[in-house]
Amino acid sequence: MTREALADKARVSAKAVSDLERDPTRRPRLTTVALLADARALSTDDRAALLAAARPNDMPPPGQVTGPAYSALPRPLAPLLGHAGVTAGIAELL
Repeated sequence: MTREALADKARVSAKAVSDLERDPTRRPRLTTVALLADARALSTDDRAALLAAARPNDMPPPGQVTGPAYSALPRPLAPLLGHAGVTAGIAELL
């Protein structure tokens, strides 16, 4: 699959794919990596491996919650400052 075809199928720019290919130190957003994984129709194990390789510091420590459900969660755009009640409620539900 060409870079342009992958970008089109993943609904990201060809420049974004090119930047990821050329700069191994780049830290892509998990949502971008998830879109690329979806475009390639990766298996659950391959998807988790790709997400972990793309953002190793964002993955949970061994023995904690893992798997595709965890890996697919987007990172918050802003901290939940001032939302302690909401955060506690969500944590309780999880």
